Amino acid sequence: MSTTFDYSSYLDFPKAIIDKEYAEEKGVIVKHFKHYNLYIMKYNKDKLNNENFNTLGKFRSIVTDGTKILSSSPAKSGNLNHFIACVKSDDCVIENFFEGTMINLFYHNDDWELATKGSIGAKNKFFQDSPHTFRYLFLDAFNKTYNPVTKEMWKLEDLDKTCSYTFILQHPENQIVVPFKEPECCLIRKYKLNEWTATEYLTPEYHNQLVPCVYDDKIQNIIKLQEDFEKKVFKYDIKGFMVYDTVNGVRVKYRNPNYEYVARLKGNNPKLQYQYYLLKQNSKISEYLYYYPNDRKVFDKYRKDLYDYTNQLWYNYHECYIKHEKPLKEFPYEYRNHMFFLHQDFLNNLKPNNKYHSLSTVIKYINSLHPSRLMYSINYHYRQQQIDEKKSKAPSFIDNA
Repeated sequence: MSTTFDYSSYLDFPKAIIDKEYAEEKGVIVKHFKHYNLYIMKYNKDKLNNENFNTLGKFRSIVTDGTKILSSSPAKSGNLNHFIACVKSDDCVIENFFEGTMINLFYHNDDWELATKGSIGAKNKFFQDSPHTFRYLFLDAFNKTYNPVTKEMWKLEDLDKTCSYTFILQHPENQIVVPFKEPECCLIRKYKLNEWTATEYLTPEYHNQLVPCVYDDKIQNIIKLQEDFEKKVFKYDIKGFMVYDTVNGVRVKYRNPNYEYVARLKGNNPKLQYQYYLLKQNSKISEYLYYYPNDRKVFDKYRKDLYDYTNQLWYNYHECYIKHEKPLKEFPYEYRNHMFFLHQDFLNNLKPNNKYHSLSTVIKYINSLHPSRLMYSINYHYRQQQIDEKKSKAPSFIDNA
């Protein structure tokens, strides 16, 4: 099953590279990667509409050298209800909606190269504390993934150099929602490239993870699948399904509500500490730890740090504004703003009603702060320690002249 699209029918690639206004007019974002002398072109989502969905929507992540396409990727997904109303039942198939990070693999300058949706080389990472880039994680998973077609482990020699490939990377170190035990690459698309034209091939024969067999590719079963999602019959470890029109290449996705619920608990912030504060404010920590028990130890640390900071803030406030031991400016920097705000609250709201601050009101104040403010304050002394350590390790130069 395949569909073909000529990208040059919508966009003059060489012109878009040199003419920023033209690219903006066409709704395309052009990003140049000087080290590779390559470009990623992708749609500006604010410019997508019903009229250009089947053209601009194809530009989800296209790699080019300015003379031809080097890599394509699945197009923007459409509206499910519109899809069901317009598509013939015999023209569609159901695929797994794989959780993970999309990695495109393509051949250029006599070597295979990687790209994420927005970066050539895949040397970026989502979790900034992670020691490994997407490139490292993909290569690790690729070398450990079984190829169902060759019945051996994946090898680059298995691939056609005139094609680009779209994989979904699943790795224990790149957990989004579902905790994966083993690294794996799922090949979801193959693109035969010819200058500005890409022929998209479905690759179900490469999937180790299969769509439940109770569904076939008929529209009535797609509707049944939708009804089952609404009844929440699937566990959270199934992200959802893709429904694909094999005639025009349009695809739609349907997300599992149970997956979505856990995804909201997990959050999309790369800083786990940020998510901890957000969960605490919404009384969701216990529920989160039900799904991610491995985070309990680090959550205990966050809780202790928050407890220590809150008690120290209350102590400092008491020393400054009640006992008047020393002025505000002599207290540690990471507490001063909050001490000041607490005192302003006392003067404006509590004092007129003959009320005072206590540890409980300080706790309430801390719990009301935005997670980013909490992180800045609580982590301040850790940052200072790192700065001091760097200074202590810096070489000292003695002038013996």
